[in-house]
Amino acid sequence: MSNGLRNDELANAQILIVEDDPDLLLLIKYHLAELGCCVRDAITGETAIRKAFAQPPDIVIVDMLLPGLDGLEVIRTLRADPRTQHCRFIIFSVLLKEELLGVGADAVLSKPFRHEDVKNAVETALAAARGNG
Repeated sequence: MSNGLRNDELANAQILIVEDDPDLLLLIKYHLAELGCCVRDAITGETAIRKAFAQPPDIVIVDMLLPGLDGLEVIRTLRADPRTQHCRFIIFSVLLKEELLGVGADAVLSKPFRHEDVKNAVETALAAARGNG
């Protein structure tokens, strides 16, 4: 595996997806299920924060353009709280990757995406988590 991850690290990853488009949400959940990840979802930033505080995930995949709290506010809120400051973030967006690297993400998953893109982004985030404690 790339990034030196074991299969069980990828398969046991707890992931929260924050996406308001039901078709994209279903598609990314499918790709993550294929990797064996444990997946929960939210369609608003507010719901994502509640779910993350209740059961902190390893990774949050967050769309930047959400109704209510946007993806950047979700990231800021979760990074600032001791319950979720360990979380790794993958930004899910149609925006250019270069525009997103400064907002605190561990990886960027550009729309549209392929299965390999999802796998690479999750592996990158998990490797960052392992490398930084």
